[in-house]
Amino acid sequence: MEHPENQDSEIETNQSCPITGLPILSKPEWTDVRFGKTYRITFRLLGKSILLLQISGYAALQDIQDALRFTDSVLEEVISRDRGYVLLEDVSNTIGLSREARRYLIEYLKKREGLRCVIYYGISPLLRLSFNLGKRLNIVPFVAEIADNHVDAVGRAQEMLPDAQLNAGKPHADTDRHVRGTHDEDVSPHRVVSHPDWYHQAGNHSIRFEIVNDNILHGISIGRLENEHIDPVFSVKEKIMKSSLTLGVSDSYYYVLGLTEAQGTAQGVRKSYVEAVSAWYEEHPFRMLIFYGANKWLKAGIALARHLVPFRVRVADDLDGALAIIAEDASATVGSSIPPVTEDSTEKSDVNNQVQYHVNDLLQYIEGISWEIDGVPDERERDSSNPFWPVFDAIDLIKWELDDILDKREQAEQELGRAKEAAEAADTARRVKNEFLANVSHELRTPLTHIIGFTQLVADGRFGSVNEAQEEHLRQALESSGHLRDLIDDILDLSEIEAGRMELQISSFRSDALLHEAVQAISDAAATGMVSISVETEDPPEVILGDRPKLDQVMYNLLSNAVKFSPGGTVSVHATSRRGSSDVKASGDDAMLVVTVIDSGTGIQNDDLDRVFLPFERAVSPTNWHMRGTGLGLSVAREIVKLHGGRIWAESDGPEKGSTFVMEIPVRESDSA
Repeated sequence: MEHPENQDSEIETNQSCPITGLPILSKPEWTDVRFGKTYRITFRLLGKSILLLQISGYAALQDIQDALRFTDSVLEEVISRDRGYVLLEDVSNTIGLSREARRYLIEYLKKREGLRCVIYYGISPLLRLSFNLGKRLNIVPFVAEIADNHVDAVGRAQEMLPDAQLNAGKPHADTDRHVRGTHDEDVSPHRVVSHPDWYHQAGNHSIRFEIVNDNILHGISIGRLENEHIDPVFSVKEKIMKSSLTLGVSDSYYYVLGLTEAQGTAQGVRKSYVEAVSAWYEEHPFRMLIFYGANKWLKAGIALARHLVPFRVRVADDLDGALAIIAEDASATVGSSIPPVTEDSTEKSDVNNQVQYHVNDLLQYIEGISWEIDGVPDERERDSSNPFWPVFDAIDLIKWELDDILDKREQAEQELGRAKEAAEAADTARRVKNEFLANVSHELRTPLTHIIGFTQLVADGRFGSVNEAQEEHLRQALESSGHLRDLIDDILDLSEIEAGRMELQISSFRSDALLHEAVQAISDAAATGMVSISVETEDPPEVILGDRPKLDQVMYNLLSNAVKFSPGGTVSVHATSRRGSSDVKASGDDAMLVVTVIDSGTGIQNDDLDRVFLPFERAVSPTNWHMRGTGLGLSVAREIVKLHGGRIWAESDGPEKGSTFVMEIPVRESDSA
């Protein structure tokens, strides 16, 4: 909060209003008080019980909180607690409040003792619609009204208060004159101009415009924009440019569009709008187009279209952010109404637009890849000058390699099926397949590393700035690459196990940490699938010996399967101890950690209870056939548990009746544990 400088705080000004006859009390410390970046208030006391606030600018939540604390201090200074009062707010120069600020203000007014009435005047049509005062404030224990002007507002306040509280003579006879306020000059550089004709509504879409500070064309779009709305909307803007109220807006201005309540557009409509605003720019050039309040889908559409237009486009979170962008841009071009265009700046702009085009081209390409079928979505030749051509090539390579892997895997499975007919050929066939997969998997690591590396560079902004929507698409590409990397790791793990090359790195660790960290690792996937996870323990062994990373992998595989096949359901994890294994063939007296994972998902047919642990095998049902999976996770988990001297098995009462997976691990107690 800031106060005007070079003023003596001891000086008070007492005068009478020439229109209403009320005495006016003002102080320097009440004048043009700033809260935040643009929000300013001047306080005046009219009579004994009317507090006038002359407000300008835009307020976010913190700004309104600071302003109300200051208002409380003024009220405590000039109005006694046992006397009611009226609050007048001149919002002629106000741009607006954030949603959070508006809600906070309403709650404040509800709780303020002695407040008889709040009267607003100087409200533009856009702010009148935004505040919706009649609907929002008529349930509180005081009256809230909108007056036409200062005289009307003071007259209503006088009707609300006893004559003894006014301490004023009779109003002058000319109180019906239409005046804007009690002062001749604005308390802030902000100026808002609007007109009833600057509004268009059709179907479920509406848009309203106003001019802010003589150089900002500010519009708020509500609902879903369709093709039939575009021409009427631009006709309204043309009407604004021809109006005498727009002052200097046609010379050099910013175009700000609020999308907080917008519902998005179809791709064809977005293309038409881009063409229309580009044509508008040719006729009425503006410094910059700034969107604020857009959801992630609108931001993605803006990101895809921004490189196609001949002007600068920025995205802000809210109106406050848009005004900050304008202030920054204006300060950077002081002394020139229009930023100078030089050959160097034009070249830089062309380069930036070209990079932005390549980024979006890459994102669309990645998004269009289907990992379920062979081939890539776009085989057209690319110019070698494209800065991302190595990324495209790496993507193509990894996709073709994966297709080849899957094709050969299918061939290997067919070969394995034939080999199973003859017992003497089974081991040989499995060894050949595993060796083949291991070799190919190692070969895949190099191009996979390239695609992850190049995509990460783009996401980190090494090839140019990346906005939120672009970053989200790149993260999706990284996620898909991570899934492929997990597939390769599973293949290598299985190959090492069956070749007898996997070795355990034994250490001691707490059993509860194994459970809770696995649940934490799967929590995001559970939240996305709306799956509830619970953990119960019944005196499990406190410390066990084992290969912690590999047992983490087992727990994650069990939980991820349970979550994946139980959308909207439940998963419970139980841990206990047992002396000896439930398998009668196992040795008898070892202490065992027993972990049970129970889900409410699609269930498993009895014939598939053992088959789900075989490599590349999945228990497919009519409800889960479309779910992604490699058929390796449970196979690797079983082999890791076996290496620990334990066992793992599945139980189910059948399809749609859920599944239970049980893991037993010897505790291997030792002195160090």
